[in-house]
Amino acid sequence: LDAIVRGHARIEGKPDPLQPASEIGKGEYSDQFLHAIDAALGFTPEERPASVSAWRAMFPSPDELPTISSPRPAAEVDIPTVIRQGAPTPSKGPKPKYWTWLAGILTFAIIAFLAAYLLLDQTTTTDLPGESQVSEADQQQRLVEQAVQRALQAEAEQRKQQEQQARLTREAEAQKAKQEQERIAIERARLESERQLQAQKRAAVDRREKIDALLDEADKAMAAARLTSPAGDNAMEFFQSVLQQDASNIEAKKGIGQIVTRYLAMAKSAAGKQEWDKADIYLAKADAIDPGGDSVLATRTEITRQRGAAEKQLKQQQELEQQRLAEIERKRLDEEQRMMAQKAALESTLRIAVVTFGELPNKSADITSEKLKYVVMKNYLEIRSSNTIVVSAAIENDRSYFNQNQFVNNSSRLCNSHSVDKILGLYFVKTERGRYWDINITGFDCRTKQSTNKTYSLEYGGEDIKWKDEWKRAVTTFVNETGFFNKTN
Repeated sequence: LDAIVRGHARIEGKPDPLQPASEIGKGEYSDQFLHAIDAALGFTPEERPASVSAWRAMFPSPDELPTISSPRPAAEVDIPTVIRQGAPTPSKGPKPKYWTWLAGILTFAIIAFLAAYLLLDQTTTTDLPGESQVSEADQQQRLVEQAVQRALQAEAEQRKQQEQQARLTREAEAQKAKQEQERIAIERARLESERQLQAQKRAAVDRREKIDALLDEADKAMAAARLTSPAGDNAMEFFQSVLQQDASNIEAKKGIGQIVTRYLAMAKSAAGKQEWDKADIYLAKADAIDPGGDSVLATRTEITRQRGAAEKQLKQQQELEQQRLAEIERKRLDEEQRMMAQKAALESTLRIAVVTFGELPNKSADITSEKLKYVVMKNYLEIRSSNTIVVSAAIENDRSYFNQNQFVNNSSRLCNSHSVDKILGLYFVKTERGRYWDINITGFDCRTKQSTNKTYSLEYGGEDIKWKDEWKRAVTTFVNETGFFNKTN
């Protein structure tokens, strides 16, 4: 048996395909003898005896050998023929069975000869009780050799006959196979002709069905205004696919013309709204479908004329707007000069505008004037200022003034409208801390456009007391910390 076949069986986890000698020669030889043969035929070195001495020890001892009373004629010696079942079949046709028979006979003949030789060697190297056992071993060896010779001759004759029979069988099978191939070729040609004819009929039906489906999809895309986009799902691509199937399809050509018409209508509509960029896009799409078409050229000419007239009118409007803005700027400059002159006349006085928002102390509706004046007068010694302070403007509950994003613009506008030097902002904020409120005080310098912001915490004393004098002290602290009442040069 091929060692490669045995090796593949081992790798694939299958049983060893070699049939054990203990099964083949069972009843013909002793079990000990057959097990020794199986051990020598182990696949891996670990499965085989480590040495000849170790293997020889596995055979029966001379005392265990059967006693041969008289030699049988060579013709009567039974040489078992072993035919292994399940051996792998070569891919290029079956091998004659005589190879299997010959391999079995040769295997057992050689094994028997080797065993006999080993037994003979053992008897010659061991103290034997007599010469009778040596004679029996010699007789057994001669019988084996004669049996092997006769088996080889018989197998040679049988092999010759089987080879001749196999050749005749192969020639008959080859002729039969040739005739069958010719018949199959004729039948295949007929079937192929029928298949091609049916395929042509099916192709024609399939093409008609595909064209109808594409035209239906194109109509849906036109209804949904998917003229040339999105890719893969627009009317233009569907119509083009139809023309690839049928270059003369009238419906597809008519549909493409409708797409051009739709784009030209969209371009005119955009031009009527003076959306010139959109009009150009629609014209470009129409021109891409029908390059140099008469309708495209005519629409482009009309839109160009409309655009020129609109641009001329826009230019006139822009000139008028520029004149209006120039007049407004002139008036603004005049007003600014007037205010600057007024400011110069009041240079020695610090004019303040006060802006408030939020809940005010009890009976303090006029906080921006009287109360602040009261703060300034009461704490005059505490407020470090060398200028005469005049509260010339009071704006109450103006929350928009304190918008952070518009604070500078609001302050600048208030500076100009009330001709003040600085703006003081008081923003009362109720907190989550129970009795405590926050007062956010902002200061804005109208000349430098710089602002200051500080927050102080006030303790609420109830409806009768409100914040007591805490908000007044907060204002005094802010003025002292920031130098708010000092005039800026």
